[in-house]
Amino acid sequence: QGRICEEGAPEDLFTDPSEDRTREFLAATLDDSAS
Repeated sequence: QGRICEEGAPEDLFTDPSEDRTREFLAATLDDSAS
C-alpha cells in the first residue's frame, strides 16, 4: 500500500524534496540527458 510522503508545490518537490526516498526515486527516474 502506498503513502503520501511529500507535500508542497511541484517545483519544490522536484528541486528540493524533503524525503530521502523521494530524492532516490527522482534520481533513478529523471534523466537530465532526456531534455
